[in-house]
Amino acid sequence: MIIHDYSYGVIPLQKIEGEFVVLLIQQHQGYWTFPKGHPEEIETHLETATRELKEETGLNILKFVYNEPIQEQYVFSHNKTKIQKSVSYFLALVEGDLKLQQEEILSAKWVKLVDAPNLITYPEAKAVCKQVIEILNSLQI
Repeated sequence: MIIHDYSYGVIPLQKIEGEFVVLLIQQHQGYWTFPKGHPEEIETHLETATRELKEETGLNILKFVYNEPIQEQYVFSHNKTKIQKSVSYFLALVEGDLKLQQEEILSAKWVKLVDAPNLITYPEAKAVCKQVIEILNSLQI
């Protein structure tokens, strides 16, 4: 049996001295990724992503920079159950003071976007990061 699980997140960006940096978070399990989470009852995908960013990092959306979500999909097992995970990420410029949700987030760090794939743990998230680089290069923001 496979359970389908959906999460939504923001890929938090800032532009410093003409170069994009991205905030990566480290979960308590040790892996590095982007902020994301599950929807509450009547939330839209965008509302979920925005709320999760605020809860996990304390950051606010300044501006969304791309109209389409970037998709990540993978399968993993949890308690002998296979889970098909789908994550939709929204690209956004963010602002605010970093304040980590200690219950869920072990650490966070701003890194140059071009260096982020080297720190991200899983191949699917690395691929998302590389897609973000391509998108931002094509938009010439």
